[in-house]
Amino acid sequence: MGLFVTVGGLGDPQLKFDGRYPHSGCRICGRVYQSPQDRLDNPTDEQRFAAQLLRDNWRTTHATTRTQAEHDALRRSGLLCTPEAAYELARHNIAPVTDLVQSEEHAHAAAEAPRAPHNDADGS
Repeated sequence: MGLFVTVGGLGDPQLKFDGRYPHSGCRICGRVYQSPQDRLDNPTDEQRFAAQLLRDNWRTTHATTRTQAEHDALRRSGLLCTPEAAYELARHNIAPVTDLVQSEEHAHAAAEAPRAPHNDADGS
């Protein structure tokens, strides 16, 4: 099992994504999802559950935008994400730590990524 961490960063104040709150991301393309319900301070159990359902639905729907060959290739690689995803996730200050250590290509992609996202997370 691998490890993703969200590291501190200023980001773009115009964007709603906040890495301190729950979010999901595509391990193939690096798209990120976070709903307004995810960014509630002190959510009730019902609100937390509703936000989880939204993230689960996004993951299921988004997965269909990728080909089975892409899913299979990622699974066979033994890595958490593709280098392209590492680049995009790094823009949201999300780091696939195990991939950055195991793969020079991933480390390079994350190092080259701008330190601010160019678009907001899906669901924002």
